Amino acid sequence: MIPDDSDEALGSRFFDHRLLVEIQAWDADLHVGLSSDLTPVEQRFQGGLSYVRGFRLDGRVVAPAQYRATAARVWLSPFGPDMRFGFRWPR
Repeated sequence: MIPDDSDEALGSRFFDHRLLVEIQAWDADLHVGLSSDLTPVEQRFQGGLSYVRGFRLDGRVVAPAQYRATAARVWLSPFGPDMRFGFRWPR
């Protein structure tokens, strides 16, 4: 159900800090390039390459009304439990 201009169909507070986005297109991306000199050798693909996988979603905001028709593009990158973000202290 697409809300009307007042967005009251789902309740006045339903969209607090939320957006309803209609997905218009999606694609699975793959980027392959040269590894940086800072990339550890064991993390390089085939000795000197790096690659990034992801999903791109293109859409438009449906609700709340003040943002309706605003373009939205989201890029998602899958990662597993072995992915590290930042420095990890030794145990």
